[in-house]
Amino acid sequence: IRIEAIQRYPGQKPEKTVTEAGAEYFLRGGSRYVIFEESQEGFTEKVKSMLKIKNNSVELTKKGLIHSHMFFEEEVTFASEYKTPFGGFMLDMHTKKLEVRETPAEIVIEIEYSLETQEQAVADCNIRIIIKEKQSEG
Repeated sequence: IRIEAIQRYPGQKPEKTVTEAGAEYFLRGGSRYVIFEESQEGFTEKVKSMLKIKNNSVELTKKGLIHSHMFFEEEVTFASEYKTPFGGFMLDMHTKKLEVRETPAEIVIEIEYSLETQEQAVADCNIRIIIKEKQSEG
């Protein structure tokens, strides 16, 4: 799995992050699941992440150092608590655009959303998730 994210915070330059990890992929009950672990800068503990892709929605659940549940569906606002080692806070995620493209070789998910906390704009975000079967070497 490869996750490319861009966050635009008011009055700051956009921040781009790229995460690549090995992942487990499976189908269950009409949904596609991707389970992977992420590293957080400055910490040794991994974050266990699960991506659930179903119809026109995507859910991302993180457990460990960071606890969060994010739900994306076009034109839907989802409220969730985001917990970090430094404390937790409520976030409202408003999905502006969600596109899932699937071919036999890969799944590409593009999400455009905004984040607010206590009715204050926090960031405008874009995520591109690419899920590919591991290529055998040789």
